Amino acid sequence: MRILVVLAVLALLAAVRPAAADPLAKRVRVTYRLEVVIADGALLAITGIGAATDSEPVAYAGLTGFLLATPILHAIHNKRKSSVGSLLMRFTIPLVGAVAGPNFVSTQCGGNPDPNCGEDEKTTARKIGIGAGMLFVTLIDVAFLARKWELRSLQILPVATRMAWGTSVGFAGSF
Repeated sequence: MRILVVLAVLALLAAVRPAAADPLAKRVRVTYRLEVVIADGALLAITGIGAATDSEPVAYAGLTGFLLATPILHAIHNKRKSSVGSLLMRFTIPLVGAVAGPNFVSTQCGGNPDPNCGEDEKTTARKIGIGAGMLFVTLIDVAFLARKWELRSLQILPVATRMAWGTSVGFAGSF
């Protein structure tokens, strides 16, 4: 009778065990940082080329791609919170750079009545601020958001090897 009770308890414990608690699985950190660096690097280069050549369509295409590419990568990797966070950062931090950039430029307009005095320097500083913001967002994304944990099953196989002095029995696998 005791054996039946013990077997029933063991069967109940086996049924209650969560599926993720597989003893033949381990948690592995997976990163997709290289994908983020390639996407952001290409789009930053497109944006820079557009800004340097004063080609607004090219610059806007690069900015739009920069805004959307990496959040889509996060969504592909099933990291929805990282996707939303990356999208918000990509929208706000370059804007902060665009606003802050002209504040770091000193123009020689003291006493000049021309209202457009120093606008070229401020426009250049605005472009540099946007680029610096884009680089900063990429660094944050690569350092903190482009990684995840996955459960990977362990490959364990029974092994029997016949040798000159006898037979060796054991397990082989990757851990």
